[in-house]
This record gives sequence, C-alpha cells and structure tokens, in this order.
Amino acid sequence: MRQLLYFTGFLTVMAFELQSATVTVNNSGFTFNPAAITISEGDTVIFSLASAHNTIEVSQSTWNANGSTALPGGFSTGFGGGMVTGLTAGTHYYVCQPHAGTGMKGTIIVNPATGLQDVKAPTQDINLFPVPGKNIIYFALPGNPDSDLNLTIYDINGRVWNSDLQPKISPDNKMMINIPGLLPGIYFIRISDGINFNQVERFTVE
Repeated sequence: MRQLLYFTGFLTVMAFELQSATVTVNNSGFTFNPAAITISEGDTVIFSLASAHNTIEVSQSTWNANGSTALPGGFSTGFGGGMVTGLTAGTHYYVCQPHAGTGMKGTIIVNPATGLQDVKAPTQDINLFPVPGKNIIYFALPGNPDSDLNLTIYDINGRVWNSDLQPKISPDNKMMINIPGLLPGIYFIRISDGINFNQVERFTVE
C-alpha cells in the first residue's frame, strides 16, 4: 500500500558532533528510567515513553517543587516521547508535565566535549522532497551526490525502523531511498557519511 509522505513545512535540522552517542530513557510506571543520566555535548537523548507521558524542561526550583512550568527556551517532547539534541553543558531538569506533582521527573547532566569531540560536524543544507511523496524520499546535498552514506530512520519513540538503508542516485542527480511500509506518524532520518557530517531531519507519513 502506498503511503503519502508529507514533510513538515519547516524541517528541523540538527547538527551532531562526530562520535556522538545516543542514550534512551524509558518510563517505568510513573518514573523515568533511568531518572538521572550523564552525557556529553553533542550526544542524543531519546525518550521512549508510554502515550500518557511527555517531557518538558523546567528550572531547578520548579523541579524541586514538583512543578510543571516550562523553562523558557528549554527542551520538550510530545506524549510518547521523542528525540532531544543540542543540549548545552550543565544540568537540565525535566518533568512529565501531567505527572510532575507526583514526582515524575529526571535530570540530564551534560559534560563539555573534549578533544576530538570539540570538532563540530558542519551543518549541511539538506533538502528533502517531494511534498507529498510515494514510498520514496528524495534529498539533495551540496556538491556532488555521494551514495556512500549511512541512513537510519527512527520513529517518534526513538525506535529504529531501518538502519540499513542504501541510497541511490536518481537520473537528475538527487539521492533517493525507498521507504515502503512506514505507518502514519512522525519519523526522523539520520544522514551521516561517518566523517564530515551527521544530521537528522524530521518528516511525517500520513
């Protein structure tokens, strides 16, 4: 069955640091598991939660009081979780907004990157299309197309849908990948050459 692929009007592009890691946080009832994690700048946190739970960053005082007032400029994920990147060094406090009063909260300690980790991956201007599409994603990179890319698709809960995608070069010099079988929902595609860049684009299948 053909799926219609709609990309969000404004795609969120996130630059990842070279050799970055991914940490997954789940929920066990009304607690985050693990409730406290330590990562480095450039790492990714994936929240894989039940549909009744979300995350929202709060101030330390709000966190101590089991409150749910969002920290201006802080991160958040929707119900069911999502992916968080680009956290700055320091301690980030977050809660499940509807269950903060019961103490459903956690912390993320972000250590400054050191050594090779300080080298940032350059942000590429990746354009995904068409709107809508049918079972195929096309994208263009600056310069000449290169089929030697690592592509991984995640669902909104951070689960890997496919990590062995092989892009092809279309007749008009665009990169293309087949995505049959995706159910309606929000997805992320991570595009990396393993050397110079490592980015994530968000798209929606309906």
